[in-house]
Amino acid sequence: MEDVIFLGIVGLVVALLLTILTLLWYTGVFSTVDVSSGKPPYGAMQIAYKYATGPYKECGPLFTELHNLVPDLKLCGVYYDDPNMVEHSKLRYIVAAILAEGDGEVDKDVVKKLQDKDYKFFELPDIDYAVKSLFPYVWDLSIYVAVMKVYPKMGKYIEERQLSAHPAVEVYECDTINFYMPLSKQESFYVPEAKQEESPEVAEEEGKKSGDDSTKGSNDEAKESKPKDGGKKNESGGEDSSSSFEQLDAPK
Repeated sequence: MEDVIFLGIVGLVVALLLTILTLLWYTGVFSTVDVSSGKPPYGAMQIAYKYATGPYKECGPLFTELHNLVPDLKLCGVYYDDPNMVEHSKLRYIVAAILAEGDGEVDKDVVKKLQDKDYKFFELPDIDYAVKSLFPYVWDLSIYVAVMKVYPKMGKYIEERQLSAHPAVEVYECDTINFYMPLSKQESFYVPEAKQEESPEVAEEEGKKSGDDSTKGSNDEAKESKPKDGGKKNESGGEDSSSSFEQLDAPK
């Protein structure tokens, strides 16, 4: 009797492990991630969107709302800030439905329906260059697995090649999540609300630069009030009157 119970427990444990492994495989945990650069699989896209700020993990209700309104349309998200660099409460993003791609026509009834629900409208541009990847999409858990697997690979690819790629765009097909980060026309991916709310990391960088410039200006004034014999002279024999900003690197 004890042997039967023991074998039964072993059988249950094995079945549980197989179930977990199957679930992990089905979700995409064992899928390989390939990252490349080139033209993304989408051209220009007409979208209806809602803008939000806060942790990216809290975007789910917006996707659910939009899917319930337009279940036949592809959805996408555009994520403007690096969560490793920006406080999560200040992360900027949009959740959107793709109304038309390329020269496709927009359904006016759908536009009216979304307009009544306070959605706004925007066009994401057609680009030729982006860092891109894809991941299988079988159910909602696939999104979390994809984020954990894809973005580290894309980040490494970008860092190794010293690229400037932003923002992060995710397009959800019925069985695939397409990821891409533009290498051109980047500012054209920023909706007006995102442009109005400047990225905290950019604001911090500009604050540092402003402080550096103020310090430099004070030093320059001190030098002008008490010139040194070794100072740089202009053609008239006086101190060089050119602006100190001419020697600063242009903003990147």
